[in-house]
Amino acid sequence: MIILHTVVHGWGFRKNSRSMMKFQGRQTVNNLLVSTVLIAGACFGTFYIPMLGTGQIVDTQNRPFDYAFHFRADQNVPSADDMASLAGKYNLELKDRKMGEYLLLALDGNTQVEDDNNAFHYEYRPLLQQGKFLSESTFSHMTGQNIDIRPGTYRAVSNADERFHKFSFLLDVYAENPNSGQK
Repeated sequence: MIILHTVVHGWGFRKNSRSMMKFQGRQTVNNLLVSTVLIAGACFGTFYIPMLGTGQIVDTQNRPFDYAFHFRADQNVPSADDMASLAGKYNLELKDRKMGEYLLLALDGNTQVEDDNNAFHYEYRPLLQQGKFLSESTFSHMTGQNIDIRPGTYRAVSNADERFHKFSFLLDVYAENPNSGQK
């Protein structure tokens, strides 16, 4: 602020021929102030990197697997030998490789919709979203857990600490195979 006052108003009593100096000084000081605010904002923003990164690292390290590949049934899946040779090129070790099939089925449900008056209401949609469905045998093969599901029903699955448990919408949901139309 002292620099701005000095450039714009000066400290002496003679203020002759200062108009161009005032303009250039004012622009320079404004640019410096903007740069200072941007640098301060960037420094403040860098504090979020460790906070967000630490949570992500802890979450990733607690997963029971590192990666899952998803392939359609009509695609060629790399064999175990192909994956092992590719991992060897990067000095990686593969362990606990498991394969299983799942179905993508259409799910119905209620969704929140905004109408013309900017009000929200719930509306039923017969094809709202999709869900991944494993058979009992595939689930047992992938997890090592034995379960018993009645025919024509399903069970929602979450992770061990149930942080991703978002199945309240699945209470009365019907699953439909979009290819056959079977519910």
